[in-house]
Amino acid sequence: MKKSIITFLCLMLITLSGCTYNTKYSESDAPLTITGGLSDTLIVYYSFNGEERELAKQVQSYTEGDLLCLQTSKKYSTDFKERIKEHRKEREAYAKALKENKHDYKNKHVLDTLPTLKNQIDDIDQYKTVYLIYPCWEKDEPLIIDSFCMDYDLSGKTIVPMCTSEKNWRGHVKYSSRKSVAHFNKMIPNANFKRAKAFTDVKGVKEWLETIDMI
Repeated sequence: MKKSIITFLCLMLITLSGCTYNTKYSESDAPLTITGGLSDTLIVYYSFNGEERELAKQVQSYTEGDLLCLQTSKKYSTDFKERIKEHRKEREAYAKALKENKHDYKNKHVLDTLPTLKNQIDDIDQYKTVYLIYPCWEKDEPLIIDSFCMDYDLSGKTIVPMCTSEKNWRGHVKYSSRKSVAHFNKMIPNANFKRAKAFTDVKGVKEWLETIDMI
């Protein structure tokens, strides 16, 4: 009984801490972040307005994977236009560092341009499959996703990239999803990448997972 109460209090603490460092939605809307579950599937996502969170929860409902809402030490703007400006500035510094260091993703100067993750995974080795869910911003993923990819050894794992965007950006997002996979392949050359998919809403998640033989 005592153990159950302690477990419950720990879960409540994690829930209240939420994912408020990079997003505009409130703490009460934030999902539970699990970093030591029993699944061999990890669903990693970053969300500004909550859309990616809903997509991640859909994936979890079909895969029973563990959720990880990425948080960073830096607090970004909660205004979307300002957040995009921050994204653009980070991408420019990242691209410059990559060019100056012969596209060595593990070079210290390159890594220094990436955001520092606040929350960590206890044991990445337990996961065989990792979903990367993120918004499409100006044809690119937020560098928070790159931080995760470089912080952990994902070689040998199955990686499933899924991005979101507005409906009127559909063609834009499809291009981004292909571009991102090529980029991820350079960062994690020994991973098994599934085809990327762009979503304008949460419809069709089950059908897509069936198409790529994930369920």
